[in-house]
Amino acid sequence: MEKSIGWHGDTRLANASERTPLLTASRTVEPESRDQRNSKTYFIIIMLALGFLYLLYAACQASPTPPGDTNRQSQQDAPSYEVAKPSGRTALKINIKSNAIIRPSIPEDFPDPCVVQGDDGDWYAFATSGNGRKIQMARAKDPLGQWELIDQEAIANQAWTTNRNFWAPDVRRVADGYVMYFSGQEPVKMRHCVGVARSPNITGPYVLDEEAFECPLTQGGAIDPSGFQDVETGKMYVVWKVDGNAVAPGPGCGGDLGEEGGTPLVLQEVSPLDGSTRIGDAVAILDRVEEEDGPLVEAPNLVRALDGRFVLFYSTHCFSTPEYDVRYAWADDVRGPYHHAPRLLGTPDFGFEGPGGMTSTVGRNERGLGEVLLLHGRCASANGGQGGRCLFAVPYGLAVEE
Repeated sequence: MEKSIGWHGDTRLANASERTPLLTASRTVEPESRDQRNSKTYFIIIMLALGFLYLLYAACQASPTPPGDTNRQSQQDAPSYEVAKPSGRTALKINIKSNAIIRPSIPEDFPDPCVVQGDDGDWYAFATSGNGRKIQMARAKDPLGQWELIDQEAIANQAWTTNRNFWAPDVRRVADGYVMYFSGQEPVKMRHCVGVARSPNITGPYVLDEEAFECPLTQGGAIDPSGFQDVETGKMYVVWKVDGNAVAPGPGCGGDLGEEGGTPLVLQEVSPLDGSTRIGDAVAILDRVEEEDGPLVEAPNLVRALDGRFVLFYSTHCFSTPEYDVRYAWADDVRGPYHHAPRLLGTPDFGFEGPGGMTSTVGRNERGLGEVLLLHGRCASANGGQGGRCLFAVPYGLAVEE
């Protein structure tokens, strides 16, 4: 039997002769079974469910962090310290202000030097143990002039150390005098940790705090501390190297640390009143990359450029090899991220062999000189013998690279 079918809302119009349908079709209609109706219902439900799942998937893809996944967000927000030159900013370039061979300022072993200007206007340098002293000291009227060793001991007590093998001292001003950061040897595992010593006078004697400031023995200890006070904010920081090389397997000063990591340079804010009361958490600001740095990065030193950016000097490779060098990175924020620059100094630049372990001063003196780096390099002594790592003074300038 043939009949016309029309739809008007939910009412089926069975009699086409009585009214005109809104939609008509001429076909033979068989009665719809219950199974057919159920199949249609199931099909609609399945399609709705698939649509809902698709919308949920799209929403998850658009959001970097699924609800409740705070761990993933923190990983994405973690700063990267191996980044390219940022867009919208020009790079910071350092120029060495010399066209000739640079001669030693102290032709004797005076490694890992720091430099600071005293209340008397003279410049003072401090260095790793040597020449019969736990901490060596020297004085000059001009950082680029003649330096003379000071024949006295800088350290007054033993405290937590073995009382020998003091490395890489760094002296800074604080409210009541001077604070010295240093790498001291602890007596249990004979590894080095960061210590603090204090004196009202720049030449000491410096009294060591009874406990180490930073001593992560399971990570190899901590070495090469350096202080930095931001003149813009008044905030003070200490930066050091986690000495992963001390626990790395393999021979030599580096060991096998893999392709990257293991010797991070760590920054800690401290109170400018005493130079050691911690403020907030420490943060790693740089670490090694095998291809560029070899087994390590070390000897960090921070300064601030005139345009407000932060410059981090550091050394790479083993100090006992010709590959040891001076590098730098820069950042808009003291905590990073830091942007790597090309190597600044290495063998055989300006006659150097293995230059590194540097400290910068940004002060100007009466001669109008710019910044000066004090660093060590291999050299012969004044009497023709092996001088070890001698003191050099290197003038440099900061420039914006167009």
